[in-house]
Amino acid sequence: MASNCNIKLMTAAEMDIALDWAAREGWNPGLHDGACFLPADANGFFMAWQNGRPVGCISAVKYGQQAGFIGMFLVIPACRGHRIGLELANAANIHLGPLSTGIDGVEAKVKNYQSQYGFEPAWRNFRMTGSVPVMLQRGDTVIRPTATLDFKDIVQYDQRHFPGDRHTFLKLWLTRPHTVSLAAIDLNGVVKGLGSVRPCRHGAKIGPLFADNPRIAEDLLRELLRDLPPGSEFYLDVPEPNSSAMALASRYDMKTVFSTIRMYRCGRPELPLNNIFGITCFELG
Repeated sequence: MASNCNIKLMTAAEMDIALDWAAREGWNPGLHDGACFLPADANGFFMAWQNGRPVGCISAVKYGQQAGFIGMFLVIPACRGHRIGLELANAANIHLGPLSTGIDGVEAKVKNYQSQYGFEPAWRNFRMTGSVPVMLQRGDTVIRPTATLDFKDIVQYDQRHFPGDRHTFLKLWLTRPHTVSLAAIDLNGVVKGLGSVRPCRHGAKIGPLFADNPRIAEDLLRELLRDLPPGSEFYLDVPEPNSSAMALASRYDMKTVFSTIRMYRCGRPELPLNNIFGITCFELG
C-alpha cells in the first residue's frame, strides 16, 4: 500500500522540527546540533510530507567518497505503519548509493534494517548517564583546547576513528556555542586523544571521546567534566566492545539509559574500537 507522501530535502527550519521530534523520542539532542548537521551534507537530509504536513525524517550524510551514515530516522507516531519509513529509507539509500554506510538502530528495528535495507549488525552502543563528581583530580596528560592546535591534525586524528573525511562537520561540531573541545597531545605535540562536551535538552553530552589508551581517555573525560556544574547530568555513548570504556563508565557510576545496535551495509569498516570511548553522536556517526 502506498504511503501517499512526498519526500523533500529538509530546510533549516524543518531541521528544528526534526530535532523536536527526536527530543520527544527521548534522544535528547544537543542545543546547537542542527547548525552542524545540514552543512555536513545539504543534500542528505530528507523530510516526508503528507497532506501538507511533515510526518517523518531521515539523515543520510556522505563523508566524501569514503562513507555514509544514516540517522534521525523517525516517523511521527500517528503515521507509523504506512510505508513512510520505507520511502524515507529508499531516499537515503539512493543518495548514499554503494558507500559503506552505518546506522545506530534501535534494537526493536534491527530485523527490519536487515531484511528491508540490507544492514548487518556490528556491535552494541550504550547511552550512559552519570552525575559530575564534586572533586575531579587532574591527570598528567597534556591537554589543550582544539582551537589552539592545527585543525589538520585534529581531522587526521578523527579519521583514525571514523571511516570518512568529515572535516566540514567536525569544524562546526567542535567550535559551536557553549561547546568545550579538547585534545590530548604528547611532548612532541602529536594528538593522542580528542573529546568534546556540549549542552543538550537535558544535561550535557560528551562525544567524541577518542584516545590512544584508557589513561588518556580518563584524563580527557575529567577535563571535559570540569567545565560542567558539580552534580549535573552528563551522557556518554559507549561502544560495548571497548571493555576499558565500559569500565570507565562504571568508575563514574554511569547507568544505561538505552542501547542501539551499530549496523552497516555495503561493507563494515575496520575501526579501532579499543580507542573509541565515546562515539560522536547517534545522528551522524
